[in-house]
Amino acid sequence: MIKHNTKFALWLGGIAVTLLLQGCGNQSYFESTAQTPEAVEEDASEEVEEAVPEEIVVQVAGSVNRPGVFTLAADARVYEAIELAGGLSEHAYQQDLNQAAKLEDGQMIYVYSMEEHALSASGEDSAVDADGRVNLNAASEADLMTLPGIGASKAKLIVEYREEHGNFGTPEDIKQIPGIKDGVYNRIQDLIITK
Repeated sequence: MIKHNTKFALWLGGIAVTLLLQGCGNQSYFESTAQTPEAVEEDASEEVEEAVPEEIVVQVAGSVNRPGVFTLAADARVYEAIELAGGLSEHAYQQDLNQAAKLEDGQMIYVYSMEEHALSASGEDSAVDADGRVNLNAASEADLMTLPGIGASKAKLIVEYREEHGNFGTPEDIKQIPGIKDGVYNRIQDLIITK
């Protein structure tokens, strides 16, 4: 019986030594595959770069031949969206339309007709001035959505804010609208007026 217990103890000890040696081997494996903080940071930045969308969706409305919603490459320009919309209609007012501008996802491009432009130009508070700048105090939601970074929801908030609080005193007052901070304002500040 003593011999049997000794054999069992030796067998158990052998297993323990084997497991211990395997654990040490695995430790060096884990140490060799562990990433440094710099490597983890590089991996994270690569993931961010990959997250950039390859396509954007924009809406083209107004004086174009086939208004609609179109999918384009992320670096597309206004003229490409207009081409997808069948081109400008014969009544389109092109003078204030910057066809070289870069598009953003969710943007709406509204092409005014010559008649719409004449009507807005004759009013005291026209929505778009001679330089193509949008008047925050007279613009419709469609006018506002022609601005980069201003989609349907922000345009609606701008109109609601104006109705509730009165006219904007300065273009910078647009930052009172939820979701419009320095980033959006810096893109549109040269494209908006309040008088």
